[in-house]
Parts: sequence; C-alpha cells; structure tokens
Amino acid sequence: MNHMRDKICLLFMAILLLIPSGNAAAASGPVLISNESANGYQAENSGAFRVNNKSYVKSRKIQRSAYRLDEVKPLVKQDQPKLSQQPKQQKKSVKVGIRKKFWVSNLSNDKRYQITAVLKYVGKHTKVWVNGSQLSNRSAKTLGEKFDKTIFPLDKRYFGAPSDVDHDGKVNLLCFDIKDGSAEQDGGFASGYFDPNDLYAVKKSNYSELLYVDTYPSLGLRKNKKVSMAYSTLVHEFQHLINYNQSVLVEKHDEMDTWLDEGLSLAAEQLLSGKPLNDRIDYYNEASSISNGKSLLYWDDFGDNLANYSLSYLFIQYLAIQCGHPEDLYKRIIQDKHNDYKAIQDVIHHYISPQLSFGSFLSNFRKALYLNQSSGPYGFHGETGFQDLKPKLYTGKTQDPNLKGGGAIVTDNLSALPDEKGADITFTNLSERQEDKEAPEKPQVQTVGEKDTVISGSTEPGAALIVTKDGHMFIKGAADNSGQFHFTIEQQKAGTVFAIFAVDASGNAGRAKKITVADQTPPEKPVIRSFYHGQIMIHGASEPAAFVTILLGDKVLGSAHANSKGIFTIKIRKIQKSGTKLAAYARDKAGNLSPQQFFTVLK
Repeated sequence: MNHMRDKICLLFMAILLLIPSGNAAAASGPVLISNESANGYQAENSGAFRVNNKSYVKSRKIQRSAYRLDEVKPLVKQDQPKLSQQPKQQKKSVKVGIRKKFWVSNLSNDKRYQITAVLKYVGKHTKVWVNGSQLSNRSAKTLGEKFDKTIFPLDKRYFGAPSDVDHDGKVNLLCFDIKDGSAEQDGGFASGYFDPNDLYAVKKSNYSELLYVDTYPSLGLRKNKKVSMAYSTLVHEFQHLINYNQSVLVEKHDEMDTWLDEGLSLAAEQLLSGKPLNDRIDYYNEASSISNGKSLLYWDDFGDNLANYSLSYLFIQYLAIQCGHPEDLYKRIIQDKHNDYKAIQDVIHHYISPQLSFGSFLSNFRKALYLNQSSGPYGFHGETGFQDLKPKLYTGKTQDPNLKGGGAIVTDNLSALPDEKGADITFTNLSERQEDKEAPEKPQVQTVGEKDTVISGSTEPGAALIVTKDGHMFIKGAADNSGQFHFTIEQQKAGTVFAIFAVDASGNAGRAKKITVADQTPPEKPVIRSFYHGQIMIHGASEPAAFVTILLGDKVLGSAHANSKGIFTIKIRKIQKSGTKLAAYARDKAGNLSPQQFFTVLK
C-alpha cells in the first residue's frame, strides 16, 4: 500500500446549485468528510522511537497512563534459520537466583546493548528477570503469578497461542528501566515492547519468547514499585507476541498492520481491566490532530502517535459492539488470511453484512464518534465509558485540507471545504434534523470511448451529479426520478479520466466512480520486412507495444509484442515454402485489431 493522500475536492457552490433550495440549509452541516480509501498507511520502520515530541497533547484532563507507548521492533532480515526450525532441545531446569545477560534496545536511538538480570520467579508459563534492584523478590513473584494465573490464559483464550521457539514452554519477562528519552513527569514514555528478532537465531537476539517491561517511570517514581501498573503492559505486549506468531511463524505472512495490531493489544487491556480505557478516551477528546483529520490507518511515529492509540482502540471497540461482542472476534481477525484492512472486511461480512464495505464502515465509525447514538451503526450503543466521547469539529486553518486514507474531519464551517473532491472522499450531512446520513453509492457508469459523445448511467433517484475531468470540474447535473442520467459531451482523447459522484438531497456526497476514456482507434497494418524461404525470424514495425500475430490461414505461426519504438521480431514455428501467403495483424492495449497485412514468402 502506498502513502496516499486524496485531495478532497467538492465545489461548494456546485452543491448549493444542485441541492434543491428547500434543502440547501442542510449543507450547512455539521458535515463529515471521510476518506474511505484503505491505502492510508504503509508499514515503514525507520528504527528510532520518539517520545515527548511537540505533537502530543498536554492537558490536566488527561491521565498519566494515556502517555504510555510501546513498540514492536522491526525485524532485522538476516539469512539465518528460525529457532523453531532447529533441532528440539531438552528443557533445562532453571533456578531462581541465576544471572543472565540480555540484549536490549535504547528506543531513543535504536542502539542495542547488554544488561544483566537475575531470575526472581519461575512459574507455569513465565520466568521473571530483574535488572539491578528495579524490583524486589516479592514484587517479581506478584508480577509472575499475575501473568501465570490471569494474563496468559486470558490472551490465549481471546487471541491465540504464543510460539515456543526455545521449547521451554515459558514467556520471559525482563524488567528494567527502558531507555526511551522520556521525561519523568511529562510527555510520552515507553512502558514496554516486543522484539520479534528474539524469535530467530540472529545476531543480538535473546533466542526466546521475551517481553520487555519498563520499571521507571512506568511503575512509579518511588523506590517501591507498584507492579500492578505493569499488568496492562504485559497483556498488551503478549498480544503482540501471539499476533506475530500466528501471522508470521504459523501463516508465513507479513506482520499485521500496526494500527490493527495495536487496536487488538488495547482490546486485551480492556479485557483484563473489565472496563473501558478512560485514558485513551480522554486523549481522544483532547487531541486536535484527530479533529483535524488524523488517519486511523497511518501510524504516525513522528507525530501524535498517542492519538493513533486512541483511534485504534476506539475503532476495535466500535467493531466489537457492531458485531455483537462475539468471543471469537479477535482470534478470527488474527487467524484471517489477511493481516490488514481486509481482515476487518472479512469479519464485517461475517458478522454484520456481506454488502458493507470497509470504506463505508470507516465512515460509519466516524459518524459514531460524532453522533454517539444509543443504537444502530452510528454509536457505541450506550456502553459505559463511551458516552464520554466528545463531538470533535475541524479546527485547522487550511482552506484546502488533505486527508490520508482512513482520515476524516467534521466541519460546520463551509468555507473550510476545498473546491475539489477525490474519488474516495465522501461528504455526509450529520445534522440531527436529517434522517438520511448515508452517502449515495458510486454511480453505475457505462463505458465511454473516444468516439462517444455521451456519459450515461444510474444512481440514487433525483441525486445531483458532479463530473470532474482529470481532477477539474467538467459537468454538473442531476439524475431523473428513476435514477438515470445522460450528459452530452464532445469527443474526448483516449486516456482522459472522468470521476462521477452523486450528492443526495440531504447533502451527502458519495465516493466517485472513475472511468477512463477507451481507445477505440485500431492500429495501422503492421509493416513487414522482406521475408525469404529458409528464414524463421520475421521483422517489422507496428504501433508501439502492440501485440503482433503471424497467420497461415487460420493457424497461428507466432506472435510477439512490439517494443516502445514499434519494432518487433517474431520467430515462427518452421520454415515456410517460397510463394506461401502469410498474414500479420496487430492488437493494441485496448484490444483494437488492425486490418491484416498480407505478404508472400520470397525465394
């Protein structure tokens, strides 16, 4: 997937002209502008992990826990086998009190270094290692027992099984002060991380299932640490480990997209606590980056990624509510053959509707954040905690906002709307007076060729229509009472791109249908150089990139593509007798066929 920004393009004056005067006031909003493209984020690991950047919201209304960050380290590609592919080793007994060196990361500069840790707890599913005096024996035992009795079975039940590359049946918890460049009292800090390199026999790997747990400032600033503050980190990072095992080691696919992986880890936190994550809701309410179009799908490591956590959390909870909270929902997502938005599309089709697209579901999610209705697709069904969500309006200064795929804004300031609309952008009037909050579907449009003089198709009856040509306003009109439309045009050059979208009477603008003017002009006859008995290579010229075929009657002797200059060489199956009559024709990329060129085999 590419980083994709669709320039939002809708001429507001055109809407005023097209919407009946009795409904023109409906366009005064609030209006949701949503980019329904799924191409908003491409995973791109730069290595460094940044905290306390200037994009974070600073507010007394936000709990300290809202500034918790984590990381799934990028995999370092090395040509070495996975441990799981190596011969199975005998389980070694380990005793509390032994020391071991571990490779860890400085998350602020991505440098690896070693620390020594002491084993302070061995349980059914876990071993707890502590660096220095970060945790007492009692605290380490409390942490290990919580993982064994609660966190391990909970994550396994809802998300799946972890790997066991070192064949000891345990997950290591390494407790130390993670170096992340954070300030003690203010801004973001890393509460933990998971490094998939530990699951491979590569340089500077710890060769085991391992979760990294921060002790300072995550467990408090005092000497006596409050280990209960690490529980949410453990259940969060353990989901990452389970997710990686299923997606990469079991399915042999790529890692899950970050926005989705993090949303599932935050869902694990809610399952553990048994209540909504108020810190993430609070941050959502205060984050101007969300008001101004933050994409759900683009994980912004160098901007306000705390807002990404809030959006991912809220999206997964919205999905769970709309699906009816099935117990297997999260496991179904992880075990899906896709590890991106298509996994969500699959569960939407399974639990909600086979006709509901991911893009439309994205817009419904944004409507739910603003309207927060107690039932139906535009709310969180009155569930505890989510009624605290605040409607957010666009506060940006630009009159020409750009939205990445998965981004959206709500505005009641029509002067903020730009003058063009991209193909994946929808406009929905959210006025409480309007019962219709559904944008029209893409119009159905008939093929337009370079010799045609009409654009025709069908859409919602009575809807206004706007046609753009190569991104600029071209035609405005309306469908009739049966939904049919016909626009007269002059002949257009092949390759010209039209985008046609509908605006209903409530001011909702749907996604655009893109059509490209088809090439209807056949190529000229191929030119054949003299061809003699005894030869099997035929040389000639035709339209660049055309596919040229040689015939003997109805039998194909050979074919090949012409190059960018139109030159081709075709090898035929066998030598032809002199006097034999052959034919050649060309087919262009649009499928148009040239007249046949007849030629005779010379002596």
